[in-house]
Amino acid sequence: SSGINAEYGESQEPVYTVLALTPCAKLWPWLGQQIGASENNFGVYTSWVKENFDPESTGYKEYDQQVDWAYEAGTVTADKALKIFTTSMQNEVNFFNSVARCGCGANVPSCFLLLALLLISSRLYHP
Repeated sequence: SSGINAEYGESQEPVYTVLALTPCAKLWPWLGQQIGASENNFGVYTSWVKENFDPESTGYKEYDQQVDWAYEAGTVTADKALKIFTTSMQNEVNFFNSVARCGCGANVPSCFLLLALLLISSRLYHP
């Protein structure tokens, strides 16, 4: 989401930066749950996995609350919010697709990841 943060973070209301960070804040704990991050069995990467993929992380709820308040106050418009949020979701997909796949060359996870992002972000579309 760094590109979207640079584009909107400096020239728009700060809450749009919070909004741009929300897909990451929702996705990474979900991924942590999928990979069993709480089991502490990632060798030398265990502390990194715990810090970055904590399935118990609920920081996104604070982000959601900030965006909701801004929307209610008229600071956030739905059209701009959806554009920023969607772009940030695509940036997450692009990030994961930037990793070389195990020799097969297919981007199999991208469709699954995009679907997962859409599911966890459904609250934005249907408050």
